[in-house]
Amino acid sequence: MRHISELADVKLVTESGEAVTIGDIWNERSTLFVMLRHFGCMFCSQQVRELASERERLSKMGTQVVVVGHGTPNFIEGFKEHSKYDGKIFTDPYRELYKRLNLTAALSSTFNLKTLGAAINAFKQGARQGKTGGNVWQQGGTFGFSDSGDVFFEYKSQFAGDHPKFKEIFAALG
Repeated sequence: MRHISELADVKLVTESGEAVTIGDIWNERSTLFVMLRHFGCMFCSQQVRELASERERLSKMGTQVVVVGHGTPNFIEGFKEHSKYDGKIFTDPYRELYKRLNLTAALSSTFNLKTLGAAINAFKQGARQGKTGGNVWQQGGTFGFSDSGDVFFEYKSQFAGDHPKFKEIFAALG
C-alpha cells in the first residue's frame, strides 16, 4: 500500500454510530492513523497515553492523529474512560482497514515471550487491562499519510505491546 486512495472508501464509525470514510477523515491533511489491538488492551492504553503527550507536537507539524479500534461503537466510551485519551477515536467494526493494511491477527502474536516483557513494562507504567472490545488476537499498527496521500510512515505490530517509538514517527515527518 503506497497511497491513501487505496483505502479511501473504507468506512469507520464514530462513537455516536455515524459512518465516515477514511478519505473524509484524511481530507488532504497529513494524518497519523494509530490502529489499536482492541479496545480495552493494556498496551493500547499505554500507547495512547504516550500519544496524548505528543499530539500537540504532531499538530504543530500539521499532522492530525486518528485512533482506530474495532468492535461496536459502544466500546469507544469505555476505552476513553480507561485510557484517559480525549482525541479522535473511531471503530472499524468489520476490521476492513486492518485487513487492507494486512495487520496480523493470531494467537502466536498475542502470547509469546516478547509480549510478556511488554506486559511487565506496561504494568510498571500503570497500564491495566480493561474490558475487551474486539478481537483479542488482532495486532495494531501505525500509518502516516501525507497531505498528498503518500505513505510517510508504516509500522505493523509484530506482537502485543509492539508499537513504534515516537522518535521514528517524528523522523519520518522530517
